[in-house]
Amino acid sequence: NRMKQEPLVWKHFDQLVLHDLDNAKNAKQKRHIIKSALGLEKRDWNNKEEKTEILLDAFANCYNFAKRHEFTNQSISVLLAILNQVHEYACQTAFENTQESLHFSRELILFHAVLRPPFSIEVFTPNEAKLANQYMDENYFRHFKLYKYVFTPRIVMDLNFQYPNQ
Repeated sequence: NRMKQEPLVWKHFDQLVLHDLDNAKNAKQKRHIIKSALGLEKRDWNNKEEKTEILLDAFANCYNFAKRHEFTNQSISVLLAILNQVHEYACQTAFENTQESLHFSRELILFHAVLRPPFSIEVFTPNEAKLANQYMDENYFRHFKLYKYVFTPRIVMDLNFQYPNQ
């Protein structure tokens, strides 16, 4: 069940959103901007508050990582969108999909690191691509099972046995 690859530049985090993030006075303001950019307040989730806070932690952490490593605004926009796409991909099934999600993450980063129109576009420099992979490995995938547990619907089986001759 593949999600289609498309350029993610300015997808959820456009120039205006990044400008607002750059000028945010504090972490609380940044979280509010991210929440609004991702439309988290419109999500219809069980335990919505907790899930929203978990995602805001992930995205604020990702934004801070990109700023600390001096990513361009275009690259920051793409890295945040990749985090979002990978998370959506990972949570579309309750079954184990760590390897598939990791592969999807790598594909998305590569897609944005090589200039080969119309198959891929170059947004990340080679160093940014390396750092993006490092970020996803050391942050999202390090806590992958936690994200899966919190965001994926549980599968509940109800077994009913019937024996012949009873």
